[in-house]
Amino acid sequence: MPPTPRPPRLSRRHFLAAAPTAMALEAGAAPAGSLPERARAWNDTRELVRGLLLRWQDLEKEVLRRTGSLNFRKAARASDADALEMLAIDKRLPALFESQAAGAAEMAALPCQSIADALAKLQVAIAMVGPEDTDPTIWALLQGGYEHLVRSLGASDAPRHG
Repeated sequence: MPPTPRPPRLSRRHFLAAAPTAMALEAGAAPAGSLPERARAWNDTRELVRGLLLRWQDLEKEVLRRTGSLNFRKAARASDADALEMLAIDKRLPALFESQAAGAAEMAALPCQSIADALAKLQVAIAMVGPEDTDPTIWALLQGGYEHLVRSLGASDAPRHG
């Protein structure tokens, strides 16, 4: 029977040599698919949705002013440019909503490996709750706590809420 190979011997020197590398990795750029990177992508999608919804409202007002009706589909059949743009937005939004929900669920399932990961999860959760759907006191507590963590940890690149 051949001899079993011995595992490599780890000495204190190995760990001392690895410490700067581990710290550099932790402080360096986030690996692809990391929580902060996913949170940034989620926020980009959120801003896109917000912009499309605001554009929709502007178009809706214009269609109502011109036609006297909120029936944008009827206006689109009459080749109204604003109504056609509303239809395009209407087709685009469901996929964006699904993307946001899936992205949030994926982030929720991932474990936090660093402070940046924890801050990314908190930031997305606070953005999902939003000031519109929350009691003002709860919103102030969430936002204030998050901002304090960011300042205390020196995470100057963390997203802000407003």
